[in-house]
Amino acid sequence: MRIALVGAGVIARVHMRALLSLGMPPAAVCDIDKGKAHALLAEFSLSLPVFTDYTEMLTDFAPDAVHICTPHHCHADMIVAALARDVHVLSEKPLCISEADIPRILAAEAASRATLGVCHQNRYNPSTLFFKNYLADKTVLTAHGSVPWHRDAAYYASGAWRGRWETEGGGVMINQALHTLDLCQWLFGYPEGVTATVANLSLADAIEVEDTAAATFRGPVPFTFFATNAAGKSLPVSITARTQDEELVLLPHSVTVNGKTAFHEAQNIVSGKACYGMGHATLFADFYGAIAAGRPFPINGREAARVIRMILAMYQSEARAVALAPIL
Repeated sequence: MRIALVGAGVIARVHMRALLSLGMPPAAVCDIDKGKAHALLAEFSLSLPVFTDYTEMLTDFAPDAVHICTPHHCHADMIVAALARDVHVLSEKPLCISEADIPRILAAEAASRATLGVCHQNRYNPSTLFFKNYLADKTVLTAHGSVPWHRDAAYYASGAWRGRWETEGGGVMINQALHTLDLCQWLFGYPEGVTATVANLSLADAIEVEDTAAATFRGPVPFTFFATNAAGKSLPVSITARTQDEELVLLPHSVTVNGKTAFHEAQNIVSGKACYGMGHATLFADFYGAIAAGRPFPINGREAARVIRMILAMYQSEARAVALAPIL
């Protein structure tokens, strides 16, 4: 399968390593900055065709699949363009950054013979799967998700698209905390509504988006959520669930039940930043396995739209109750 890697930034290196580990090297790279594309290839000792125009690459190179590793605001248009040509798409999160983009992506997906997948790779972490399976026959009464991380002005200055509503689509929620919020709805059910507040507590002179958010979600399992980029140092992400008799805590590489370790990952092999988790290669294998077998890929456009709708509702809330749009 001819795979094209679109975007040659930080996350593209994670995709490159995962593809190479699966014995599936890309066949082309596309980036508007040709120098970045060549630097990426040199880093991995590869010599491949380089394109600077995405549409031209789709037409002239005709890949079977594309991995979209571009800034957030590019995702929707690139997904739709590839699906219109029946090219498989594996996109980095977020699926998109506006409510208006969701129906057109889902329409393109429905009309295409190709498969759309989105990188919510933390669903594939062994600790996450243990946590989900442990709760399968239990009733969760309430839960809480927490993302206490640190991002400074230098981080946002590393890309002109970062920290802007128009191009990043938000701050800590749509970038860093999206994965944990997605796990909450995947584990506990899609909520019916949310009351939330977002603020910029530490980076008002550097970004226009939020660095901190808090929310209460109503639904099958009520849960609260807190995320910040204003922590002095990045601290572990966690999800806590309470049943009648047990308190479970999901950490990046382990699960505790009533304070005792119930599961610990034997190997914590990550590709890129530790916060990316270890699920990319497993997700990629599942994506291409689904294509080969002709079965649906579980994290498709409809599934990835769930957390986008939750985040957009948080941004709209301003401490007022907001109903969540139903999953179509």
